[in-house]
Amino acid sequence: MELKEKAIEAIANKERRNILYLLDNADKNFTEIQTELRVDKSSLTYHMKKLVSLGLVANIYERRANSKPRVHSYYKLTSFGNYVADWYRAFMTKKGKTYWIKCQNCGHYVEAEINEKGAVVNA
Repeated sequence: MELKEKAIEAIANKERRNILYLLDNADKNFTEIQTELRVDKSSLTYHMKKLVSLGLVANIYERRANSKPRVHSYYKLTSFGNYVADWYRAFMTKKGKTYWIKCQNCGHYVEAEINEKGAVVNA
């Protein structure tokens, strides 16, 4: 499968786009992703496996000596995942009046409208 096909397959699903946006801001473990997106475990498992197999997300395991459990797992975007998230955001920016802007305070991307002078109207 070509890289373009992988990117399209990943962003074709709204849940996977939401996961990419969420991981674009910070690395998260499975429970954090599930809580923030409010999806059931089986659905999230399916989408995470898909994103990992497409090479957009990496499942990282860390061994921590003084904690229980000793092995912690979290997900993070790969460089390809970052590229796809940025590409999709840029595509949506050109599509209409809605833009994705990175919030200066928290670093999350938010939908916003920009007027003809380039000022943010609704964010």
